[in-house]
Amino acid sequence: MTDTESLERRFQELEMHMANQEGVVQDLSDAVAGQWDIIDKLSQSVAHLKDRLASVEDAVPNIPGEEPPPPHY
Repeated sequence: MTDTESLERRFQELEMHMANQEGVVQDLSDAVAGQWDIIDKLSQSVAHLKDRLASVEDAVPNIPGEEPPPPHY
């Protein structure tokens, strides 16, 4: 094998490796984008649940154990 053939083979291997790496990077990018979509939806769900919990807490009367004890005479 001549130097030119060897260099050409190495160049082709590098091109194939680079193409594979580009595919891996794209797959990872898609995965991260999908995870951000999930995080956004979960954040919205948490905010909604916090609002619902606050409205339920406001609607529930005080529990006697939460009031300060009466003064003793």
